[in-house]
Formats: sequence, structure tokens, C-alpha cells
Amino acid sequence: MVDANGRLSERPALLEELRAAHGCWQADAEARIWCDDVRLLQRDRGTALFSYREWQRVAGELRGRQASALFREDVAGTPNRLQWMHVHETWLPHDEPLPIDDDDDLGA
Repeated sequence: MVDANGRLSERPALLEELRAAHGCWQADAEARIWCDDVRLLQRDRGTALFSYREWQRVAGELRGRQASALFREDVAGTPNRLQWMHVHETWLPHDEPLPIDDDDDLGA
């Protein structure tokens, strides 16, 4: 994975980091993560390439990332038979249009 700051993480270190972060936002009842603008860019011979915008709201701050993710399809023993192969993220510019989120009023 290449994160939004340009840092490359190999799978073992990334999984350890994600496990350690699990539950870290429990004190913030308003914290959430969601994706929009999900697009299938390419699908061929057991792989699929997607792009999407990921949004995070934590401590009242909204931040967005543009990401692309490569999946391997039909992998036994994985959730939904999909295996994440690679993810590349970059921070969205501050003038990026706000996400469409029917569950919330971001204009307030």
C-alpha cells in the first residue's frame, strides 16, 4: 500500500498497524469512514481495478482521499472471495467537492 502521505507499507506491517488501530475512535461517537464515486476501471483474468474516494470524519474534521485498489478475484478463504493486492491513496485537495452523503448534513 502507498498511503496518502506517500509512505509504502508492506502487507505484514500494514496488517499489524490496522489491528493496532482497531477501535481507536470509540470515544468519538460521530467518527465514521465511507466511500463514494466507486468506479470499476478494469477487470481481466481474475483481477479488478477500482478507484474511489474515501472520506473520514474524526473529531469534527472531514478529510478525503482519492484511491485506487487492485483486487484478485475468487480467492478461497477471503471475505467475498476478494483479496486486496495493492492500494494507492492521495489526499484530495481542499477545494474538492464534498461527498454525497444521504445520512448526514455536511453543510451544517
